[in-house]
Amino acid sequence: MSPALSLPLVEPDLTLLSARNSWKNPALTEKGRGEALTGAKNLAAAGYTHFDVAFTSVLQRANDTLAIILKEIGQDDLETFKDQALNERDYGDLTGLNKDEGASCLL
Repeated sequence: MSPALSLPLVEPDLTLLSARNSWKNPALTEKGRGEALTGAKNLAAAGYTHFDVAFTSVLQRANDTLAIILKEIGQDDLETFKDQALNERDYGDLTGLNKDEGASCLL
């Protein structure tokens, strides 16, 4: 049986602004792409190079992260299931706002 791994998302564009990303669906930054590649290399070095299936949210940054990892470990064609239920929390009207902006909306 293959192991089950859960990987955190890497840095998307809005993180640079300390903003809540939620469902805004920003792209990965170059740093985020580098983090995904480093994570993939670490997985490969630890022997995690074969998976039976992948699950991801429908957010582009999650799909990009997964694609980078799968390419690096040689499993580009792995069966992948995408589901909105795996998206991160939806912050509603606070999405895209940084913490100070979000706090001012609540006052």
